[in-house]
Amino acid sequence: MRLEDALLLLLWVYVLTRWGKATSGLPRRGVTAIVAVSLLATAFAVIGERVSLGPSILYSLRPLEYWAVFPATYFVLRLGTDKHRTYFVRVLGAVTLIQVGVAAAQAVFGFNIGFSKFSVERGAGLTAGPYELGAICSMLAIFWLMRRNYPLAGIAALGVFLTASRISIAGIVIGSVIAIVFSKGKTPAAGTMRPKRVVNVVLGMLLIAGAGMFVAANPSSSGALGDPVIGRLQDTSTVDSWTLSGQVASSLEMPNNANEYYTLAYGSMPYLLGEGGFASTGSGEASDMVRFFRWHILIDSIDSPWTFLFGLGPSFAGASVDGSFVRMMVETGVIGLGVWAWSIRRWGRSLAPALKGVIVALLVGAIFIDLLYSLRPMVLMWAMLAYGDAVALATTRSPDHIAVESHAPSRSANSRKFDNDASQ
Repeated sequence: MRLEDALLLLLWVYVLTRWGKATSGLPRRGVTAIVAVSLLATAFAVIGERVSLGPSILYSLRPLEYWAVFPATYFVLRLGTDKHRTYFVRVLGAVTLIQVGVAAAQAVFGFNIGFSKFSVERGAGLTAGPYELGAICSMLAIFWLMRRNYPLAGIAALGVFLTASRISIAGIVIGSVIAIVFSKGKTPAAGTMRPKRVVNVVLGMLLIAGAGMFVAANPSSSGALGDPVIGRLQDTSTVDSWTLSGQVASSLEMPNNANEYYTLAYGSMPYLLGEGGFASTGSGEASDMVRFFRWHILIDSIDSPWTFLFGLGPSFAGASVDGSFVRMMVETGVIGLGVWAWSIRRWGRSLAPALKGVIVALLVGAIFIDLLYSLRPMVLMWAMLAYGDAVALATTRSPDHIAVESHAPSRSANSRKFDNDASQ
């Protein structure tokens, strides 16, 4: 039991006590389908003696556990006033400043604070690791960019840089492009230069100038910040890492159940990272080699039509797969992967451009990280989507009628309402 579990339990108590008052518009079908397919996969895997019943059920319920954040945030913002939505945005601003500030203290000044063992080498903020912070900061950067809050967008982007997460850098670029394309060239708050925007521009210039002065006064700091990112980009050799890790994995006997997989994937790490394993291949990048080694084992373990359809069972892959889509396919099969794809499309098809970009950034990061099964990134995503839906609902809300389908096929008016709210 973690503190986070107790907090999520409290959220569920809050949600269930208000369930009958404000449930219209909740995106329930997607997460319900995901959990249902996961439980079905659990049944087949338990019968096949690949997983244990208890852990598999708990893994199946994890997406539903995190989803509690959406209705809890949605109820507060929907039943509240514009002031509540303003407070929510301020909370996101505080999260941006605190996470990046802690990450800078870790990566630049060497302060050993936070929850990640990598926090001194690479900024991790108050998350479980640099990849989580990279995903969080990439989502926040796109959110602030589309609101034209350039200082906070720059600070969030700096947070991604501090993590040295290559996939998060790709996520922030691709997500920003998607957000801008779907906005059709019109960012929120387009128009005259209001005083608030002048302040944002001035603050952005001061931020850049301050960073330049800091680097000039501390020449070694540029190496401390830049070398990890540059070095990781130079070490990237995805094709070689995939091929070589496959050669190592093919020499081992494939596991028949979750316990055997755990022993093989984690117990053999000292050997694989030593002279007899990956080092003997002569090339490849260490983190990719470990990730792809586990992928090869998991994918090769899918050896029948039943496991192809329903997977090896939730919990088979253990705590970390380093790839959300690989986990979906391995644990719940092609059916589970298809349900996830359908659900994500349903969640994002009618969102405002800023939030489309946020989801895309998360999905890009999920290629190499278990982001869709990670607590902090999913909490942020659900909270931001709830904010977008609450803002959209405000445009059609009246005293006698509150019935807006959150994920209807078309919501151009709602998207405009989100954009207008962003300029306030």
